[in-house]
Amino acid sequence: MKRWIVIVELPAQADIAEAHRWLAERDPEAADRWFNGLSDKLGSLERFPERCPLAPESQFFSAEIREAFHGHRQHKYRVLFTVTEDEVHILHVRHGARLALGEAAPEGD
Repeated sequence: MKRWIVIVELPAQADIAEAHRWLAERDPEAADRWFNGLSDKLGSLERFPERCPLAPESQFFSAEIREAFHGHRQHKYRVLFTVTEDEVHILHVRHGARLALGEAAPEGD
């Protein structure tokens, strides 16, 4: 069975560190559970990364941007990534409540 190499790009590493830091200030144990679960999610992309749907951001780029979700309720995050022949590049890990990349906030906000 084919396996892809998962590469967490620097912007995604920064996103993950920021989210973990924010969660740890509120609940250190929950932050560690979130991080461990995210690590498992990223590792699962070694197999069948194309199972994940295209992200809304995909319309703004020449490469397909896919998304996977991690967490639940107020701690749900979107993992944005691209898939090449042999690699999965994790581009960003964004809180689910944030607007999609390239999406404008409604007027008056």
